[in-house]
Amino acid sequence: YAKQDKAKDGKYALKGTSATTTDKFKPRWDSSKSAVLGLASGYQRYVYEGFVGSLRATGFRGHIILAIAKDAPSDVTLYLSEQNVTIKYVERAEKCTYNGTIGEKGVPIDMQKSDEWKCPKDYPDYKITWARFLYYRDWLNDCPSCTDGVMLTDVRDAFFQRDPFVTAFQHPLMVFQEAPE
Repeated sequence: YAKQDKAKDGKYALKGTSATTTDKFKPRWDSSKSAVLGLASGYQRYVYEGFVGSLRATGFRGHIILAIAKDAPSDVTLYLSEQNVTIKYVERAEKCTYNGTIGEKGVPIDMQKSDEWKCPKDYPDYKITWARFLYYRDWLNDCPSCTDGVMLTDVRDAFFQRDPFVTAFQHPLMVFQEAPE
């Protein structure tokens, strides 16, 4: 929970904001110009239905940009197209030049031999979990109408109950983490 300050007028505002509880339902961002981005490679259709379907069910009409495997099943690509999702394909690098990940036993993982750790073709110096942020930058730069809020999120376990840009406080950067199990 965010800390709140009580103003002289008796209303509460989050620290560092001017938004009060009386105007909490006024849109903070223009959702139609906002974007939700994620890396979602190798999932079955029901995963995309949970993520994209719950986001679209909130009334969100902005941009959804998802990276998926080039060999994704046709039912996945058809569903994403029907939901007006911008599909980006990420290909694996033939040779990964990143080699700095330490395994469970404290030994560096050989990225050339690992089935688990891969690098993308466009950014072979980075494992995919880091390279996704470079892709997000590239895709936002390629989206002239993505001019408002941006959300970078996991896909497999993320579901939406509200349009994330309508009720969010407008800050230059907001960071969240999952609840510990």
